[in-house]
Amino acid sequence: MDSTLSAPPRLRALSSTPISSKTARTQIESFLEDYQARSIGAKAADTALVVQLDKLSTALHEERQRKRSEKSA
Repeated sequence: MDSTLSAPPRLRALSSTPISSKTARTQIESFLEDYQARSIGAKAADTALVVQLDKLSTALHEERQRKRSEKSA
């Protein structure tokens, strides 16, 4: 007999604090390093997660560079 499917839990933020793209990028890169270090031992790395976070980190870096160049122009 098939088990009943249940919806994933819904998460709702109670508050938020804005951070700079530099801080966000630093935190993402730190998480990725830790995640990859843990996953290598278990050989269970979720490559989709790593790729998406890496793309986000790169986009944040590019956004910061673009903002810097706009300020200097």
